[in-house]
Amino acid sequence: CVDSKSGDELWRKTAREGQPAMERHSSNTYATETPVTDGKRVYAYFGMMGVYCFDMDGELVWQRDLGQHAMRAGWGTSSSPALLNDKLFLQVDNEEQSFLVALDTATGEELWRVDRDEPSQYSSPIIWKNSLREELIVGGSNYRSYDPETGDLLWQLNMQKGRSSATPLAVGDRLYVGTEYRNRGGEDDGGGFLFAITPGGQGQLGTTEDPSSDEFIAWKNAESGIQMASPVLCKGHLYLLERRSGVVHCINADTGEMVYEKRIPRARAFWSSPWVMGDQVFCIDTNGTTFILAGGPDFEVVAKNEIDELTWSTPAIADGALYFRTASKLYCIRD
Repeated sequence: CVDSKSGDELWRKTAREGQPAMERHSSNTYATETPVTDGKRVYAYFGMMGVYCFDMDGELVWQRDLGQHAMRAGWGTSSSPALLNDKLFLQVDNEEQSFLVALDTATGEELWRVDRDEPSQYSSPIIWKNSLREELIVGGSNYRSYDPETGDLLWQLNMQKGRSSATPLAVGDRLYVGTEYRNRGGEDDGGGFLFAITPGGQGQLGTTEDPSSDEFIAWKNAESGIQMASPVLCKGHLYLLERRSGVVHCINADTGEMVYEKRIPRARAFWSSPWVMGDQVFCIDTNGTTFILAGGPDFEVVAKNEIDELTWSTPAIADGALYFRTASKLYCIRD
């Protein structure tokens, strides 16, 4: 716990020590998942190493072991928890028995669990608060919506495979979901589609080739460029970053039309998700360089800021300040 004004360390706790339960990829860690807080407690999920709840003074409130399940090719885990009211939601997709679970935030007690017919996935669930209801949106080869109270399935959408790494984006009555295109001879070859979903769906969505015939699908883009980084919305356009090529895709959020696909000069790989401030899009690459793009249909690199440090994590924004972590430091940027 770090003081947000001064950067002074207030407390530090070790959740667990011991032999790791499984292997992980060289680009992954055993703490890839982002902690979440409701202002009363902090919930830290370490994948197959368990979930831990601390109070704001750093005292352990509860911990829970959700089991150890093999992940694809020993790559490890990355799906972060989501919160709604008094429930903590965890997506535990793996190679043995995938499941979605809701835990009581005060006690860690399991409130409900549903099995999932999914292999290893890496995206994080989100809560979609639309004009009709609250939905728990969970990625995979089939994107699914669940009732947060009960775990009942509301709808699902076949993504035609691909890898689910990017977390979905919900803005008002539009939900944007997609999987990364794969073409490497694996079982997940396919995908690459981005869908815009409207509220009220039930059952199986997207059962026809023509998305306009489905009242709950606003549009479908077959080559969106979605990969690891999650999409953002700015000035009526979606922005998606490619992992290795430094390419940004700009899509009209109303129509799904690709507006441009451009390589950002001198950009390295994008693992971190972009963020938006005002009418600009901020994209930080693995070298710690932040490229600032003008929002809207015209490609323009407004400025760039260089730190020259390995950066994989997505910054957090709160109370007029930007917090982002490199491999060795935590930075706070404010006016």
